[in-house]
Amino acid sequence: MASIPHTTLARKSKIEIDAGASEPGMPIFVSITVDGKKTVYWAERIPADFGVGVHFRKIWDGRNQDFAGEEYSVNLDTVSRCHSCECLGFLRYGYCRHVDAAIQLFDAGRLVLPPRPEHVEERPGRLVNPCCFMCHKPYEGCECTI
Repeated sequence: MASIPHTTLARKSKIEIDAGASEPGMPIFVSITVDGKKTVYWAERIPADFGVGVHFRKIWDGRNQDFAGEEYSVNLDTVSRCHSCECLGFLRYGYCRHVDAAIQLFDAGRLVLPPRPEHVEERPGRLVNPCCFMCHKPYEGCECTI
């Protein structure tokens, strides 16, 4: 698995990942300490159009000493390293603790997609009509010009 370079934070942030094993697809307990104040999140991988998507749900905000309900989605671009996050810190400064935590989770191999349920059947591919829409003959025997 390729390693993603970390962003550089202006302040030193210490990111701790709970050592407890979690099942694939289950949220991961993550605590982030910045300037001695710990903020606790649940993190889980989510589908993304490109790269790796991670969703953080804040449980405890150490800065305000209060329970919190904010949620942030992070996208790690594994090719061009143009990561993104929805938090105000990223929107203002272009980096944040959520991106750093997501990179560390990815490097540790903790962001695993949940297994597919066994009862889900594969959808058939798009059906292509094997006949000409004008003469309704198979394409091999069609003499129509379009």
